[in-house]
Amino acid sequence: MQRITDDLEQHFEHDNVNLVIGFGTEAEDNNAKVFFYEYDVSSNNYQTLKKLSKKVSERLNAKYPEFRKKQYIEIRFTEESKSDENNSFVNFRHYN
Repeated sequence: MQRITDDLEQHFEHDNVNLVIGFGTEAEDNNAKVFFYEYDVSSNNYQTLKKLSKKVSERLNAKYPEFRKKQYIEIRFTEESKSDENNSFVNFRHYN
């Protein structure tokens, strides 16, 4: 999983990316979540972030075929640092 995180950090030129992969038999449990922490959300508009999230999802599906089996890939941008509770974020889900 670290190699995928490293790839995303390098490709999208951001040093604070985290990846969580959910496994399970329930649909909502079978997903992947990508977090861009300490991201300058305020300098980007909604459409820019939406396009970027789509590129992240497309990269994961193209480069790592196992992501195509996930129900969805969720991308979250937050200006906050790594934490279990981010109060301010922009979130996108891309369904496979």
